[in-house]
Amino acid sequence: MGYLLVRHKVREYHEWKRVFDAHKDAQRQAGLRIEKVMRNLYEPDEVFLFFEVMDLAKARGFISSPEVSVAQADAGVVDKPDIYFMA
Repeated sequence: MGYLLVRHKVREYHEWKRVFDAHKDAQRQAGLRIEKVMRNLYEPDEVFLFFEVMDLAKARGFISSPEVSVAQADAGVVDKPDIYFMA
């Protein structure tokens, strides 16, 4: 078991959060369990996601899938996410 940290900027946090929350089942099926959703205090549209990874292979496949790219575009992600798998 490990962890996944994702950082990205969004156009508008509340719209992003609505789309993010709608994908909880897909995250769970990909072996991910969200632990924390945090925002930068000085740039509130910069978001940090901390997941527990239950299945590394599924999680890696999921984050590089077209489904995630489409969801990011729909949610208003405005930069390339920084993605870190950690132990």
